[in-house]
Amino acid sequence: MLTATSSNPNATIKWYNASNVEVGTGNSYLTPTLTANADFFAEAFDPITGCTSARTLVRVTVVTDGNTGQVPCLAATSRQDDGTVGITVLGGVFNAGLAVDNRIETASSLVVPVGLVGAYAFQRVGFGSLSTVGDTVKVRITSPGKLLSLAVLPSISVLTYNGSVSNNDAVFANNPLIKIDLLSDGSAATLSFVPTQPFDNVELRLNSGIVSAFTSVDFNYAQRTAVAPQVDVAAVSACAGSSAVLRVRNPIPGVTYRWYLENTGTPTEGSTFTTPNTLAAGTYNYYVRAVVNGCETSPTKVVVTILPTPAPPIPLAANPTSVCFGTAATLAVEQVPGVTYNWFNAAGTLVAFNSATYTTPANLTVGLHEYFVEALNANSCANSGGRVKVSITVGERANEMDIQVSGPTTACASNQVVLTATSTTVLTNPIFRWYADAALKNLVFIGPALTIPSITANVTYYVTVSGAEKCENAPTDAKSVTITVNPPATSSDLMVSQAIERCGPGSVTLTASSSTVTDPVFTWYSDATLTTPVGTGSPFVTQVLNTSQVFFVTVKGSNRCESPVSQAKSVSVTVKSIAVAADVSITGNTTTCTNSGTTLTATNATLPSVSNPIFTWYSDAALTNVVFIGTTFTTPALTMARTYYVT
Repeated sequence: MLTATSSNPNATIKWYNASNVEVGTGNSYLTPTLTANADFFAEAFDPITGCTSARTLVRVTVVTDGNTGQVPCLAATSRQDDGTVGITVLGGVFNAGLAVDNRIETASSLVVPVGLVGAYAFQRVGFGSLSTVGDTVKVRITSPGKLLSLAVLPSISVLTYNGSVSNNDAVFANNPLIKIDLLSDGSAATLSFVPTQPFDNVELRLNSGIVSAFTSVDFNYAQRTAVAPQVDVAAVSACAGSSAVLRVRNPIPGVTYRWYLENTGTPTEGSTFTTPNTLAAGTYNYYVRAVVNGCETSPTKVVVTILPTPAPPIPLAANPTSVCFGTAATLAVEQVPGVTYNWFNAAGTLVAFNSATYTTPANLTVGLHEYFVEALNANSCANSGGRVKVSITVGERANEMDIQVSGPTTACASNQVVLTATSTTVLTNPIFRWYADAALKNLVFIGPALTIPSITANVTYYVTVSGAEKCENAPTDAKSVTITVNPPATSSDLMVSQAIERCGPGSVTLTASSSTVTDPVFTWYSDATLTTPVGTGSPFVTQVLNTSQVFFVTVKGSNRCESPVSQAKSVSVTVKSIAVAADVSITGNTTTCTNSGTTLTATNATLPSVSNPIFTWYSDAALTNVVFIGTTFTTPALTMARTYYVT
């Protein structure tokens, strides 16, 4: 009678046989008459929801009374030898074949007469294969007269053979090495002992002359029971989601080993057994049996404990997803009490132990880098589902070649300077940062154009760029721009034309030069305050001058700023008016005798302010033939009237 219950009051229990055929319903099921072990299954069916539970195995083991039925597994199956020693009449082995048939209740009979000391009847039976040291011999004997007792045990002995050669290991039934299972009514007994040598035959002897009333015994069967396998460890643990490997210690070649969960179900064969990785946390009992000639040994138990695992690590939402080359990044997971974390790189190498955070090396190459983190609980079990990936992208940094800067690199004191940065490689949302130091610690401005309102000394700025394409320059790769403040030119830096005079309106050419100013630029002014520039360069041609004028010139170049007012140089241009006839008075004799000369004197009658007047005398109206320069002119001897022209 099998019974089953369900926690669901609405459920109906259904029963199935091993062929998956429904054989009954209800909480109880009466099996048919069983002659062998049988498997049945029970399931709970809810007619309201239509849901069915998983089926539960119910294994029924049929146990005989030990006196009838088939002989147990690994029983001897062949007659090897039988007869008597020291007996000529009234003794022998009868029905010898019944000791090796397949029935428990049949038996051969060993008979001896009374009083023949040293005489015995024997029967040797064979198993068909050689045993392993440690196997057990079991001999079943019966006495129809129920004469078996402890008192008659010295009359019975057992010994083993390896082929036809005795192992010389005969032991009497009263020997402590033999285990006796004796029925209380004296009708049957099982003799068990463990030989110390391999055997394939066993011999039962009934000795005469020891107990006069005990002259016969029935030999039902002999059984060889293989030794239960030994295991490496009797208890092992594994984490949920992983497997435990169970092993037979020193497995015997040619012997099959079967592993059972809870000693039932379909076994898995092999000297090693790997538990499924789907077992939930808990304790499981596995049993291993050796199979010898198709018969299983008694089981050896191995307790497997499946330990719970922690939840997978959860990366922090605040973890950086990118970092610039040369910069470390700290990755972290949510810390759970009692749980530790290990970090691995993509090659599986452990990079951080027992830490909820990991800081990447600063020298990671540009590109994507993947790290993996696992959680470990107090059982040293890692989380299910494998290690959790945490990625970081290392971005390329800009270098100085990515930045172009326009603007003056030299300036004069107190001048405003504007530097403008651009990039042809960082085009998406470029951000330019200007620093006052090479270490890029002192940020002075963010933007493409840096304005220095009033520069007073030489200075170097460092500019970086960042954008969608590249990270900001490292300090060693920033673009540096140095502005040199030039000193003002002095008068000693200038060499100019001497003062110039000209007669009447017109232009003059002025020159300037410098041996100390690089790439000099000369600027000419019409006023001493240098507010009205009139020209640049050298030579400089003035505009038409009608009056005298003073010009002022400055110089500047790549190594000098323009001369200040106090250091400018001047050049005077004097414009003289042209004299007329009324400006000259002539005195002297304008008549003379032939072949005689005369003396004429010229004076400045209308321009008394002109100092050092110079009079020039000409013999022609075109003023091309100068005959004298000076105030008083004495003509040569004249032979005819002459006209002279004086300026």
